[in-house]
Amino acid sequence: MMLQLSLVSSIDDASYDLFVSTLSNLCGNPPVVFGNFTAMLKPNPAFDIEQVNSKNQLVEQSRIKLCRGLPLQEVEADNAKRDFRLLKKYQNDEVQGLDLQIIQDMLHGSRDLDEMEVDGGSNKGGSGAQDVWSLSISDIPTAGSGRKVSTQAITETTVLASGGSSPSIVSFLSELGYVLDFQLLVLGIKFNMNNGVFLELSKIWRLNDGRTEQITKGGFLVKAFVNVAKSTDIKSINSGTTSLLALQKELSGYVELEIPDRKSMDSRLENKNDI
Repeated sequence: MMLQLSLVSSIDDASYDLFVSTLSNLCGNPPVVFGNFTAMLKPNPAFDIEQVNSKNQLVEQSRIKLCRGLPLQEVEADNAKRDFRLLKKYQNDEVQGLDLQIIQDMLHGSRDLDEMEVDGGSNKGGSGAQDVWSLSISDIPTAGSGRKVSTQAITETTVLASGGSSPSIVSFLSELGYVLDFQLLVLGIKFNMNNGVFLELSKIWRLNDGRTEQITKGGFLVKAFVNVAKSTDIKSINSGTTSLLALQKELSGYVELEIPDRKSMDSRLENKNDI
């Protein structure tokens, strides 16, 4: 189980160029473009799932998060154009240049993805990063009025492959009692700041019946975070907190990094607005 420490904010589309320039000068390196596809799954409502453990204690059902890198060549064929300027054309609900069928192919295993690229790399020659799904479940962030950063426990593993007569990740998880709830598409850039802090600017779309709806229309989600490998590593937690607060102070007056709303990060099934 790891801990993610984070602060969030937002900027409007018009501030994007200046913000990227400022952050590039601050960290000394240009940002990296990334794309992710996320599917949130919930316990199959057709099953009568007992919600108590062996000690007869109530156990709340939670969504699980399935995530995989989006092949960037599907968004922009020209590798030379895959820089921060790529995101400037995504100001509407439509994801220009992306065939949404690839999302279904990734989920249901109906296309050979061996030749596709993720984050500028390729997977020629067989199994590799393209076959890997990240599977995670998270707790609601720690409560308390004295918190300086958001602290969320995340349990994560990887699924390398699925077999059987229907070798898809959706079929695999359906056998474990989970079905699709909703799907998200994320395109963004990431800065590697000092002291293990990463800062992401993201555009987020919700996928529904072959259509896309941009959740971040008019701006970008800004997220600064530190991942701590062990939840018992107090030294790293304190160091990460200090680094985030230092970045918060440095950007104060320009971008106000704040603790996100706990409920927006609650993966429990009762929270209907979870994204």
